Amino acid sequence: MANKLWFLKNKANGELLSPWHDIETEPSNGEENYVTGVIEMPGNTSSKLECSKKDMHNPITQDVVINKNTKAYMLRTFKNPPTFNYGFIPRTWSDNDLGGDSDPIDLVDLGWNNMKQTLAVSDYLVLGTLGLVDQGEQDIKILAIEATEAKELGIKTMKDFERL
Repeated sequence: MANKLWFLKNKANGELLSPWHDIETEPSNGEENYVTGVIEMPGNTSSKLECSKKDMHNPITQDVVINKNTKAYMLRTFKNPPTFNYGFIPRTWSDNDLGGDSDPIDLVDLGWNNMKQTLAVSDYLVLGTLGLVDQGEQDIKILAIEATEAKELGIKTMKDFERL
């Protein structure tokens, strides 16, 4: 079973970086209500991609599941791929000791531009949060729109987004 890994590299010197630990949470625009987000899974992607917690430099990799019948490992895919970009907020953690899923906090890019690349790093305007329970664990999703798209469309709040 081949599993592709996507690594983040420093453009200046080619060194490998961790998208989870080496990128600042604070947005480059320095504005309030914005965060930095890393895209794991571009919209309309059927492969379930995620930040690897166990591999050095935390590359993005395809999630693996065990086939219930054959007990063989399989790369996880979606029957109906999400139409939105999906990722996480660097340097965050949903603590398992507090009921979390032991992952970085998720980011759902609600924008219309779903042509992002895996490991795209952008500033995002936070529009809201969604709290779920997934397999008995708290799973928080930050609902956001990429900063440039938000500004181009005049979106400053969830009401602005809903209006469009």
